[in-house]
Amino acid sequence: MKQNQKITIGLSLIALIGLVTSCSRYESTEDTQREAPQKKTSTASGIEAVSPYISVGNITSEKLEVYAYSWPDWNVAGAKVWSFEPTTALGFSSAGAAYFVGGPTDAKVHYNSAFSGATSVVAITDNSWAGLVTWEGSTARGTKLWGKYWTGASPGIHSGELLPNGNMALAAANEGWVRVYNTSVTSGSNYFGFPMRSAHAVLWDPAYNVLWTCGDTEEGSNGKGILTALIVGGTRTAPTLAQDDAKRDTIPGGRYPHDIAPYYGDVNKLWVSTNSTVFIYDKISKTFTPAPGASNRTYVKGISNQTEGGVIVETKGLDTYANSVDFFNPTTGAATGSRTVTGAQFYKGKVFTRAYQ
Repeated sequence: MKQNQKITIGLSLIALIGLVTSCSRYESTEDTQREAPQKKTSTASGIEAVSPYISVGNITSEKLEVYAYSWPDWNVAGAKVWSFEPTTALGFSSAGAAYFVGGPTDAKVHYNSAFSGATSVVAITDNSWAGLVTWEGSTARGTKLWGKYWTGASPGIHSGELLPNGNMALAAANEGWVRVYNTSVTSGSNYFGFPMRSAHAVLWDPAYNVLWTCGDTEEGSNGKGILTALIVGGTRTAPTLAQDDAKRDTIPGGRYPHDIAPYYGDVNKLWVSTNSTVFIYDKISKTFTPAPGASNRTYVKGISNQTEGGVIVETKGLDTYANSVDFFNPTTGAATGSRTVTGAQFYKGKVFTRAYQ
């Protein structure tokens, strides 16, 4: 959980057994500025040899920032290749942009052909804001493709994912749900939901054709961390979600799972971080193995690895957050260096690569 700067988890427990299908009373809509696209699939055909970028949510600047992995000094001109906040110039309403505060909670980039003017798309979340923007294409980088914001009490959006058909999956910790939003319509309130207490992450898995998510069961010492997979069904305009019960698993070490990421180099594994441990999860054997050496740390908010060479990439923090992204040897777990930005507070820093796996 991102404490103080980000959210305070409410004490009320979500006891829903059914699916959440109605609109939140806090929701407002960011109107799209395009015609509804036809359903298409991802155009991903491979992964970069080495992911050239690292994305970070900077609490200090309240922006998403993308840095060149190869630059040893991220404070010099040229190291930061992009920063993002929603503006009217990019197609967002001024009302919606006002809810992009405190620094982004997640960002992922993928090839996708569902949107006119974009060949790859960035999914970005903040506590009360979610959006899809152009990364590459004929429209300017950062141009709004779809967006949504919540007024009133924050649902605590911790993670977002772009699905191959263009829809956006979201995980909300405060309100305890995972939703898939239909992004082909101008209203951001068309969604299908699944209850997940303290939901913290969503990750699309094209190898298994499921949406991974994590949360926990209850407050207190009896609470358990949960990793599970959801089956995304229906159509783009009428999506559905259902748990794949065979893939539900209890995470060792109690509550507070935080991040899920692809384990580049092995489609049968995932990275899973909690407040106490960083795990490598084997999808076949359903086993959690602690990450090697010093890479197995507490309070890791962002976990990932390079697509070639496997260098482990992490950010960590509790209440206060470091100004560094840290790197570790994939075999021994030994620390191999960091990138720092003066005055920054990095929440979730991860490999920023276009392919899902």
